[in-house]
Amino acid sequence: MTAATVPQSGFGTAITWAGHDIGYIKDIDGPEKTRDVITLEHHDLTNGIREKLAGLGDSGTVTFTVELITGDTTGQKYFEDDIDSGTERQVIITYPDGETDTFNGIGTRFKKSIPVNGEITADISIAINGAVTTA
Repeated sequence: MTAATVPQSGFGTAITWAGHDIGYIKDIDGPEKTRDVITLEHHDLTNGIREKLAGLGDSGTVTFTVELITGDTTGQKYFEDDIDSGTERQVIITYPDGETDTFNGIGTRFKKSIPVNGEITADISIAINGAVTTA
């Protein structure tokens, strides 16, 4: 896949949980790549200066907001049920240009927000287990 040369819109991005479309996504935050740093400290270091090594990496958490669909039993409700059971599933984020991020994740949050005047939404969080594969 060729890299985009202009800024991309997030419109049209989709997320599936175990092959089920979550649907009605309003915004997405993540995945994120981070790496711990290990600091070496002992008196034999050159010039008494600390040295650093790359530690373990982490793919972070994906969080997103959706318009709540109470009758959706294959997407949002399926995800919510998997939080109750603690089931890990495959997640695929498909971007508007066709690029995908694929990973295994554990559902960690499904929070409904019910304003008096406005749309009902749900905040969803998925802890990424292992590496993210981009294709």
